[in-house]
Amino acid sequence: MKYIIVFCVMLSMLSCKKNSIEMTIAGRNHRYWLKKSHAEKSQVYYYFDRQGRWYVYERAYKASVLTKYDGGDIMLIEKWSLINDTTINIGGMEYCIRECNDTLLVIKSSMFTDTLMSLNLYPSVIPERP
Repeated sequence: MKYIIVFCVMLSMLSCKKNSIEMTIAGRNHRYWLKKSHAEKSQVYYYFDRQGRWYVYERAYKASVLTKYDGGDIMLIEKWSLINDTTINIGGMEYCIRECNDTLLVIKSSMFTDTLMSLNLYPSVIPERP
């Protein structure tokens, strides 16, 4: 009986941690993250929401608003999910979470590492055309 209680407590703790990470990434409803880049003058933003939607926006050099990135030749899967407390699936690709707090999200795939910085003020977004 003692082992069952310990197991249930551990399972509950893992569930709480996963929920905490989801809240950090997506906020109460949604959150924008700026992708840190050293080479590009344009800026890339990631949008995460609590319903599992993920969008990529870009701000062209010297532009004041964001436009949704359509992926060009690549079909983007606009979903994200937390697999466990150290792994996130973004757009069908798995990333290892290196750091996750209210201001910084560092994720690593087999090919590269991305550093994302949380935005307190949300950028202006050009609405999509129907």
